[in-house]
Amino acid sequence: MGDLVNDLQRAGTKVTKATIRNTLRQQGLKSCSARRVPLLKPVHVRARLKFAREHLDDPEEDWENVIRHFLVTSQLLCRRPRYRVWRPQPGNITLRLSLMENTCRNVNHCWNGISERARAHLMDKSYAFPQLCPVEVQLGDNLLAFTDPMLEQYGINLVNVSKEEFDSCFTEQKQHLFAGYINGSLQVASKWLSPGVHYFAGTHEGSRHLCQLGLRFSVLVKEQLCQNSPRRHLCSGKGVCRAQTGQFAYGCQCLKPYSEPYCDAVDMCSGGPCQNGANCLSSHAAHPSQASYQCLCPSVFTGVNCSEILGQNNCIRRCRNGICLQVSPNSFHCECFDGFTGKSSISFSMPEPLTLQEIQCQNSTHVAGSKWHWYVPRCLRVRASTSSKVRNHHEVGGDWSWRNLRLSRDGERKRSSGEQLA
Repeated sequence: MGDLVNDLQRAGTKVTKATIRNTLRQQGLKSCSARRVPLLKPVHVRARLKFAREHLDDPEEDWENVIRHFLVTSQLLCRRPRYRVWRPQPGNITLRLSLMENTCRNVNHCWNGISERARAHLMDKSYAFPQLCPVEVQLGDNLLAFTDPMLEQYGINLVNVSKEEFDSCFTEQKQHLFAGYINGSLQVASKWLSPGVHYFAGTHEGSRHLCQLGLRFSVLVKEQLCQNSPRRHLCSGKGVCRAQTGQFAYGCQCLKPYSEPYCDAVDMCSGGPCQNGANCLSSHAAHPSQASYQCLCPSVFTGVNCSEILGQNNCIRRCRNGICLQVSPNSFHCECFDGFTGKSSISFSMPEPLTLQEIQCQNSTHVAGSKWHWYVPRCLRVRASTSSKVRNHHEVGGDWSWRNLRLSRDGERKRSSGEQLA
């Protein structure tokens, strides 16, 4: 929670932890802190290390049984923010190496919080478990590794491994990160933290059994792709440079009407001006006053935004609970009756719900077109009642709506359900 507040403040947004907590609660989410109770007690860790030390030379089949016995039954759900904002200055990221906590055993636990698309991509690949929660840093961050007292006393080092070695826990031990066993906090050299995914495993005297117990982790190093020149502001000052969990690089989230990748061009299509399923073509420009767009309308629509219908017959077929108004010699616009909304006047809305209230329709209003005539009922709301006339109307979820009103050429009002208007 504190990291999220700091990231937002660096981006120019001032919030408090209480604000974020209340927002999450309103959205049905929970703000969770890190696990305070270790998954394993120190006595259990000591027992595991003692067993490992005594059985280093056992056959592979015996160790497979040991691994199954030692797997933590109550695994950790790795928690992380969904987005991270790029920090102007590098930070210090600490990684605690332990068999007592931070251990996950499947994709859902290890990559909790990432998008469904990214998770599906991870599901398609083979990943080894158990492992420590994956680490994500931005390019230039300092990664500091330290061990819990039990592992420090046991003596471990870290080895840079390939993806295949990470999965199998088999390595030739040629790329140790440190000169000796980890004692205290040690910084991982920058040569191991280039952009991309890197894999590391814990080892003790060349043994891979710590790796099989879950002492292995991946680090995703993200670069930022938010400026086309080092002298330019991130996202041209018209957006936020951020990355999703599992995303390989930071990118711009632009304010409308500016467009990616650097928010330095105006995209008039970003606001969705084209209607009725039309395609939008934008002429990108540096300033909104210089930008323009064009809507490619489907066959029966026309107009600048494809909001007009070609031909009176097409309009009548599509315009329900409304009337067709002539805009040009060949185009018409569907004008909804009072209380109806939507592209074809299908949705019904009222300023407040009517619950078992009598609706009285009187003094029908005559609306005349060039060739067509309609009689539109003017409905008034009166006192609450349980009259049978009210029950004859169609009620949906406590609100009231008329059934589809069909308007005929001779002005007769009909209902598709056969009911009579009051």
